[in-house]
Amino acid sequence: MNETFLTFIPENITVKVPAGGTVLEAAREAGLPVEAHCGGRGTCGKCRVRVHNSTQKLTSAERQAMSREEASDGWRLACQVLPDGDPLTVEVPGQNRPRLVKAGLTGAVCRASDPPVKKVSVQMSPPDLENPRGNWDLLQESLAGKGVKATPSLDVLRVLPEMLKDRRGPITAVICGHLMIALEEGDNVDELYGLALDIGTTTVAGSIVDLRTGRELAAAADLNRQNQYGADIISRIDYSVSSPSGLGNLNSMIRNVVNGIIKKLARQAGTRPESIYAAAVVGNTCMLHLFAGISPAGLSAPPFSGSVHSSYAADAVEIGIDISPRAPVLFLPVISGYVGADTVGVILATGMHLSKKITLAIDIGTNGEIVLGSRNRLLACAAAAGPAFEGANISAGMRAAEGAIDRVVLDGDEVVCSVIGNGKAKGICGSGLIDAVAAMLEAGLVDPGGRLLEADEAVSVAGPRLASRIRQTEKGREFMLSGGVAITQKDIRQVQLAKGAICAGIRILQGKLGIGDSDIEAVLLAGSFGSYIGKDAALRLGIIPAVPPDRVRHVGNAAHQGAKMVLLDREVMEQAGSVRQMVEYVELSTSEYFSEEFTEAMFFAPHPVGEN
Repeated sequence: MNETFLTFIPENITVKVPAGGTVLEAAREAGLPVEAHCGGRGTCGKCRVRVHNSTQKLTSAERQAMSREEASDGWRLACQVLPDGDPLTVEVPGQNRPRLVKAGLTGAVCRASDPPVKKVSVQMSPPDLENPRGNWDLLQESLAGKGVKATPSLDVLRVLPEMLKDRRGPITAVICGHLMIALEEGDNVDELYGLALDIGTTTVAGSIVDLRTGRELAAAADLNRQNQYGADIISRIDYSVSSPSGLGNLNSMIRNVVNGIIKKLARQAGTRPESIYAAAVVGNTCMLHLFAGISPAGLSAPPFSGSVHSSYAADAVEIGIDISPRAPVLFLPVISGYVGADTVGVILATGMHLSKKITLAIDIGTNGEIVLGSRNRLLACAAAAGPAFEGANISAGMRAAEGAIDRVVLDGDEVVCSVIGNGKAKGICGSGLIDAVAAMLEAGLVDPGGRLLEADEAVSVAGPRLASRIRQTEKGREFMLSGGVAITQKDIRQVQLAKGAICAGIRILQGKLGIGDSDIEAVLLAGSFGSYIGKDAALRLGIIPAVPPDRVRHVGNAAHQGAKMVLLDREVMEQAGSVRQMVEYVELSTSEYFSEEFTEAMFFAPHPVGEN
């Protein structure tokens, strides 16, 4: 086979595909973020594109994923189409492009007390014949007059001559510890900014913080473009190990996303990226490795250990992010290979490590991280819930983007759906999925075992109008919601699997502490997804323990808040290290009780909302 030229529309980007290459690989080369939750294996059905002039027959994976109408209209899976030499035109639909996801940033003001960098303004005069001393000696003397001792970075020594040439007036030194990392013209001590980052598997969130006041000046988020190589951590680890360029590609992708966020934040805050002089980063262990360009290979097999679990720092120029080159980038410590720095951030932000109350914190996502306990003892585990709550493995699943059903309520025998953007429903996101299954369970359309009733059965239980929404298709039974979007029997099973993993993890931690549901005094739902999940629906499905609803609260992106705290007080990083040492990690895969707990937790055992 020969090379093929592909033109992607509406961008009109043309790329050359070598023999044996796929449309998905071509889209990656073109910089088009086509989602492929399964990493291009043909199992998720999410990388849909319209190929306008292909004569290639559908593969078995495509026949499984698409209806006859879709196939006849030119829809294909990008990972399955192998161009055969003839030029192709490929349309990438808008809904298949990742969009900005609300990150659940809290926007709270933290107390600024001892940030990792500081600014000092001094008056400087250039050397002359009467005082022919070195530039640095003069600057050092001026700093000493203010009680400051510092050694210069090479960057500072290089800019000193030009900065002091024919200049009389103030300059501002930026100091990190005992190292001067930058110089600015004028007196700019009131402009000291830091960057807080939360690098998630799905979403990357960032904010600029005033390191003098603790005020958040700007916040932004974007999707992690690594999703082109898989929605979950394992897919990305596999790619980083199996492909010679894998680690480099994943590192480049996440750096590009972060740098895009930095530009957006700087515009919002009315400053320059170069004026950001410190960064603090949280995220799961794999994402932090990939961001730093460190191989995550150790996370793929027992004992599932990363290359580094403790906190560390690197210069921004080493990491490759576009802030001040010598700005320290502070990586919070991780608890284990699968309980990361984001969990440490949640603990710091919520004060779980200081509280007498027995508290449960859950980040409900692809890699559900769970912490349970109090200041006396904290346990943590990672529940592999899978990407169902992110829209993967769900028939009409999608991100929380325009066109996604994000809320479902039963009003009598009517189904009321809220759609992001208030337009026609194109799919359903995680919060809508949980709402929908909870509503179907409450109405009796789904039994505790997760079986969707047949229409005839449902009439006597839920009434004829709701029962009429149940239909049998060639792919199985489904319940129609809105605009052609349906919840299938398979979708319900995916929810059960995710719920089972989370509940089993919680129950095993409860068993180790010897406590029941009633002993849990607070349940905290964290993370960007946790910010939007309805607590009534979560209780109804039994995703979280049977506690009174007033004990359940959303804490937004608490991990990101933890990163901001580290930016504002050096002592908090020491606390982070103490938290890492304090938390006991529980490996679920070696627990003799996990299989039993998981099987039992697959059943919907709802807690009646509003009852204690």
